[in-house]
Amino acid sequence: MRTIIIVLALAALANNAAGLNCLLCLGSTNSDCSRGDMSAMVIQRCEDSLPAMQNSTLSKLTAPRSIGEQRDEPDIRTTCVSFIATNAGVTFFERGCGFIWEGIDICEYMTQYIEVNACSNCDTDLCNNNPLDY
Repeated sequence: MRTIIIVLALAALANNAAGLNCLLCLGSTNSDCSRGDMSAMVIQRCEDSLPAMQNSTLSKLTAPRSIGEQRDEPDIRTTCVSFIATNAGVTFFERGCGFIWEGIDICEYMTQYIEVNACSNCDTDLCNNNPLDY
């Protein structure tokens, strides 16, 4: 079965990533990560995230770059994202940096590739620290 994971690894395309810091963690829906326990999270500098994320669970969806090329190089916006999703029968909670085209909702975009049970995004430092209901 083809594993599809979230596209959050477009740091190389993001001109506005400088300075945004998001909380990063991955766990079950009952984990310290999902409850917003800071001891379960690390601070992720979005501008530095591409090398680490290329091989992570956050980077395996259809890359917006290929679609972006058809859209005449749209601006990419950096956001902090938290979501609960189900993939291959496993439900998980994830937080981290997200990169998406201006005018596109990252939570809606992800639903094309994965079952998203709950999702939120924000654009200030460490703003993705709240639990999500689902």
